[in-house]
Amino acid sequence: MSSIENNVIRSFELVRKDVMSLQSQIDALGEAQDKVLDLVRQLRLYENELQARVSKLESSREEKPQKHSEAMTARVTAKRLPKHYVGTKSGKLFHIESCPFAQNIKPMNRVKFKSKVKALNQGLKPCKCVQKS
Repeated sequence: MSSIENNVIRSFELVRKDVMSLQSQIDALGEAQDKVLDLVRQLRLYENELQARVSKLESSREEKPQKHSEAMTARVTAKRLPKHYVGTKSGKLFHIESCPFAQNIKPMNRVKFKSKVKALNQGLKPCKCVQKS
């Protein structure tokens, strides 16, 4: 055999190895895809069970009206909770900690205030979230 024939045979052997390797990878991906699909099916079943539980809970809550005194106690307790305020080192506004703008402040730039007065004394203006509370 000539060297050209040997080179062609060697090339075909390498291609065959590559094809076999790719086929095994495709098989592995197919198995992984089947596992993922099974997990998705299980999650959908679990989601349906949870939705059924939630709707059952909501219907049971609607049957029992909340007492007036319980609602008032919840409101009074919420107003008595201490509020903490948050601002930035270089900003002009301060927020309640639960404000979406406050949650976007990076920890290294965050400044905490125990009261509204302390934040105002630093020259900061209240955000709309502070004015609503």
